[in-house]
Amino acid sequence: MCERCIELEEKIDLYRQLSTWVIDNETRRGIDSLVQKYRVDKKELHPPREHLGRSDARDFRLWPSTPNAP
Repeated sequence: MCERCIELEEKIDLYRQLSTWVIDNETRRGIDSLVQKYRVDKKELHPPREHLGRSDARDFRLWPSTPNAP
């Protein structure tokens, strides 16, 4: 996980824990909205591989760089 994902995951955990302590429904809805926003932000950072355009698409960022790589 990247550093930004870790930050978002920590926020999600914090707000989920906080929502168990809150009894006000309006505050809970606000917390749930924040959690949902952070989850969307996290998914946008690393979209699923199917959205790369080809089913056989490769993530070249994970490959070591070589001078004659295709």
